[in-house]
Amino acid sequence: MLDSLAQLENFTHGEAATDEALTEFEEFFGGPLPALYREFLQKYGCAVWFGAQLYGTGAGLPRFDAVAATNAARESYIESSFKPLPEKGCVVTRYDGGGWYWLFPEGNEFPNAVQLFETSQFGSAVESWTTFEEYLKYWISISTGA
Repeated sequence: MLDSLAQLENFTHGEAATDEALTEFEEFFGGPLPALYREFLQKYGCAVWFGAQLYGTGAGLPRFDAVAATNAARESYIESSFKPLPEKGCVVTRYDGGGWYWLFPEGNEFPNAVQLFETSQFGSAVESWTTFEEYLKYWISISTGA
């Protein structure tokens, strides 16, 4: 699946995450990373392609740092009095319509799921994928027009 991602138009990626960076990231994340997301981080760190991006460790492309994006998202929700974002997990993509795609860790009520939290819905989840793999397939499909 990651090979399909790398074939997308204008695909650019950051630097592969080191073991130390993965350990720190997992601590921030609040639980084990989904296997495919961990593999993505080990291979690409983060990525951007025509029409989308996937946040990660941000090495080499700091604009796509999931920790910074997650902290900024939490801060904006506090300032706007929206329903708080989950304590565990992180932003994996910014929603251009206003909001964030959020990845949950294993051992959570939504293990390995991705949910879209829209600001227009005061921080409520409006769409969900049961696994990170389904979420990635969704983006590949949209990006290829398949």
